[in-house]
Amino acid sequence: MLICIIMLLSSTEGSRASEIITPKSDRIFALEGDNVTLSCNYSGSARGVHWYRQNAGVCFGNVITPVQPEVFGTEGDNITLSCNYSSAISLQWYRQYPGSVPEFLLIILDRTGKVSQKSKIVDLDPRFSGKVNEKKTRVDLEISSAKVTDSALYYCALEPTVTGKQTTLYKNLTYVNHPVG
Repeated sequence: MLICIIMLLSSTEGSRASEIITPKSDRIFALEGDNVTLSCNYSGSARGVHWYRQNAGVCFGNVITPVQPEVFGTEGDNITLSCNYSSAISLQWYRQYPGSVPEFLLIILDRTGKVSQKSKIVDLDPRFSGKVNEKKTRVDLEISSAKVTDSALYYCALEPTVTGKQTTLYKNLTYVNHPVG
């Protein structure tokens, strides 16, 4: 399952913290044949603003998908969750428990803009590690000595994912269900 929510507008200038683009309405409903006006507010010094349309079921830009939609294991097992990606500058993994927002686990970075085995891994839990296979364009999340508390949804993402209202906004997420037990 790929959830892809994209901004309606993009600025031709580089992304700056002081430049904000927000839609006036989160959703607009219309019947076929109706005229529809989409409006956004923006602040900052954007010299050019562009609109683009995304058709249902299609994700703009790079794509990341799980190798297996579900992975099962038992307590103490070493578990590997994998996602294939088209191209990436960074790769992230998130975990989400039922009724909670996704939480960041790790990021794999490469200053050259290319993902590689030599990327720095920022890891919050020593049992979790990331590995990239460039030839197969695959990123793995390895969980050593799985615990029952590791049972959750795991998301692989191509860029920083949870922004804004963290209780409602999930961008560019792919899920891998990892029940343990």
